[in-house]
Amino acid sequence: MEENIVVTQEKGTKEKCYRIIQEIAVARDKHCQAPFCYQPADCGHHTFKRDRLATAFNPDVVIGMCTQHHTGFCHNKPKQFKEFMINRLGEERYYALRRQSYTNVDHPDYNEIYQGLVKVLRAYRRGA
Repeated sequence: MEENIVVTQEKGTKEKCYRIIQEIAVARDKHCQAPFCYQPADCGHHTFKRDRLATAFNPDVVIGMCTQHHTGFCHNKPKQFKEFMINRLGEERYYALRRQSYTNVDHPDYNEIYQGLVKVLRAYRRGA
């Protein structure tokens, strides 16, 4: 007799992934990445909508910002922020990541994603 095994994800793992990707951006960037801002980074901003799971947990598309610029620059001046990110990533890389962000991801393994992000965060905290 064949047995059906259902693998369930730990409750809250997706939210833990969102929290740790923020920690990665802050640990990596240390200071707000907005032009001419030297405040400590205290949050991360997703270049593309964070509900686009193909890029939501990619550290390359999350940038460390201070709270003021997270709202005042990233959210309130989206055209300027887009140009900033194109300059930061390069036009080819930006648009490749943007195309990737539209990729449909069915049933991501958040436990696996979380474990990978933990390794990235540890490396940044060690100064790698």
